[in-house]
Amino acid sequence: MLRITIIPMLLTAASFSDIPDYTLEWDMMQIYEFDGSAEVEDFTASQRGTDFRVLCSVHSGGSTGVWILELSSEGAVLNRSEIASDVLSGADWVLPRFLTGNTVMLVYGTEEGEAGMSVLDMGCPSNSSDVPLEEISSGSVYLKVTAAEPSNSGVIIAGETVTEGYTGTFFVACINSQGEILWKNDLGSGEVGCAETCLLPLQDGGCILSNLYDVFPSDIYVHRLNGEGESLWSIPLGFECDLHASINGFAEMENGDVICTGSYDPPMPDQFRGITVCLDPAGGEVWRSIDWYMDHTSFKVIFDCHEDGLALAGWTGIAGEYMLEVQDRDALIAIMQIPDGRMVGFSVREDGDQIPAAAVSLEQGGFLVMGEHIPENSEDSDIFMGRVFPEL
Repeated sequence: MLRITIIPMLLTAASFSDIPDYTLEWDMMQIYEFDGSAEVEDFTASQRGTDFRVLCSVHSGGSTGVWILELSSEGAVLNRSEIASDVLSGADWVLPRFLTGNTVMLVYGTEEGEAGMSVLDMGCPSNSSDVPLEEISSGSVYLKVTAAEPSNSGVIIAGETVTEGYTGTFFVACINSQGEILWKNDLGSGEVGCAETCLLPLQDGGCILSNLYDVFPSDIYVHRLNGEGESLWSIPLGFECDLHASINGFAEMENGDVICTGSYDPPMPDQFRGITVCLDPAGGEVWRSIDWYMDHTSFKVIFDCHEDGLALAGWTGIAGEYMLEVQDRDALIAIMQIPDGRMVGFSVREDGDQIPAAAVSLEQGGFLVMGEHIPENSEDSDIFMGRVFPEL
């Protein structure tokens, strides 16, 4: 795994609450356009950081597709291909993930509640399999999967099932490649829908997750399950929220602690704040950090995590005309030193909006970022790759 070196800047750079510590320009930036709106779903880097693979979902005119981009370190397209168009015919949503080697997993479904899972062998298509998720949706009229991640015991999925009375049940389950349930746990029910789920499989075979609901939140809740699917704890993080709160990324440390990162909107002022919280295996809080740059800040991914420090990627932007509207979002890379919490931020300017979804540290000392680029005056997103070398 690529690791970041915590360099001496952490000991000398001052941290300001309303402007980035450093504002930079991309050393290299490439944009990959699609017919419709594209999102980065998964990302892998070679050991030396010389080539990269990106799984993208593309939504256009009511249809959903999945593309693989293979890119060089300079952003050149080595291969670009759509996959599983026959499997996804009629699908309204899809969650693609890289497995091992040339294998790709797709969990997909329709707005009518049908869902399935495909495991595609890109090197030998005849070895691919496709199974319905009937056991998960048994007894319900609607199933939507909001997270799917491969683990060392199977595939862990989370989402909601809805019964005839429009009561939703939020669940997390581990399934094998045949779609059979290895374990399943219901986390609660109600009439509120689940929009997104952030989920991380853990080394013990269990997982940690947090849901983003279709209502204004009162707090951020985090749930941890063990390798048998049993609930170990469900806790609120203790943020007093107004209109927005979400965990966007998790990372597990070698000592078993878990880092959570995301953003929330406090009652005053009406602005996104980036948050980072460390929880021990029992759910106890080790430390927390609240940071922001410009009017709004949100952390989206933890791309390096060890006992000395963290590397985060997200965005920072200015307030728009409407409540919680954010304009001109620039990519933000933040380096935090543990345990004193000192954070240094690098904002990278570019026209339009940049929303990072993945990042890696480069051996040469810079960072490479993948995510969505929304051009000015557009609602559709393309994919971008950006590289930056802070000169300190």
